[in-house]
Amino acid sequence: VQDRFTLIPFYTRMRSPSRDETNYGWPFGYMRTEDREKGFTERSLFWPLFISAKGSKTEKRIFPVYSHAVTTNAESRFYLWPAYNWHETKGPSFERQRTRIGFFVYSDISQSNTVTHVRLHRVDSWPLFTYRHDIDGTRRWQFLALMEPLFPNNRAIRREYSQIWSVWRAEKNTKTGDASQSFLWNLYRRETAPKKKKVSLLFGLFQYRTENGSKSVRLFWMPLKRTQSPKGQ
Repeated sequence: VQDRFTLIPFYTRMRSPSRDETNYGWPFGYMRTEDREKGFTERSLFWPLFISAKGSKTEKRIFPVYSHAVTTNAESRFYLWPAYNWHETKGPSFERQRTRIGFFVYSDISQSNTVTHVRLHRVDSWPLFTYRHDIDGTRRWQFLALMEPLFPNNRAIRREYSQIWSVWRAEKNTKTGDASQSFLWNLYRRETAPKKKKVSLLFGLFQYRTENGSKSVRLFWMPLKRTQSPKGQ
């Protein structure tokens, strides 16, 4: 059962067994909330600019200078928003932290499963670089990232367009040992795997390859030298 009284824009009041709200100067004046069900009391002025809360949720906010909020599963803070933002979330089996400076100027995301200890880590600095360590063990690093920090979950950008503007790209799978590096749209490219290596220059005009002890060299796609490994090796 709720009891409400409203005299807009001067005064509003709501009373219920689990929650009380009183507001002077609706909707941006002074508001006091007592949530008995969730166990916190909150006062705000010109919401959401100035907030003070205590109980199961604690928060101090003086926007845009400072904010610090803590709940059962999360904690966040900012200084001179959006200059610096930090947020942490915890659950029964996971933890996630994110630090941001100026939205996209710098972003650091770390997420881990506390049961399996699998971890994902991503760092972006627009427009300079992007780094990602996926849960499958793959690590990717790219210098010049014009769109990736703006759309971090867009696979099409990474797959179709990243190679257009990236100056340097490196990738390694820590489980298989496969790795590759590319400079200036494959002007130089190097690929390595267990018992195998391939290096190419000038977009493939020169190629050098080793595999299981055998070596080969190509120039202008024509074979120049090939060496077989001794039998039994």
